Amino acid sequence: MPNDAVSVLSIRVEGVPISQGSMVASPSGKVHHSSGKLASWRKTIGWAAKAAMQTQPTGMPVCVFLHFTVPGDPAKPATRPPDLDKLSRAVLDALTAIVWLNDAQVTQLSAVKVYGDSGCVTIDVTEEVGWASPE
Repeated sequence: MPNDAVSVLSIRVEGVPISQGSMVASPSGKVHHSSGKLASWRKTIGWAAKAAMQTQPTGMPVCVFLHFTVPGDPAKPATRPPDLDKLSRAVLDALTAIVWLNDAQVTQLSAVKVYGDSGCVTIDVTEEVGWASPE
């Protein structure tokens, strides 16, 4: 962690990471996420974050590091879904109103995906100290 950052959240959430999925239009005209397991995964992340948070969300900019472990064959990592960006999007949305007010506050995002026997995500969030609003 840089000297000018303060830890906001550091947790490990067990479970197979679920990607945000693509937005699709249903016949009724509503737009929804394509993964049926997404809501459950986001709730799991949200509850873990709520239990670990020591403060209320603020409007400060934050840096986020995500380390995903997904079940799969490490011999073929380049061709195995899920996409890292979609995994990240699911976590960022799950933490909205818990860790930050809006995921637009994320000023730096670093994510890693590795393959293993089981799944989890490690989430580290730091708040930038000394940041001054341009207002």
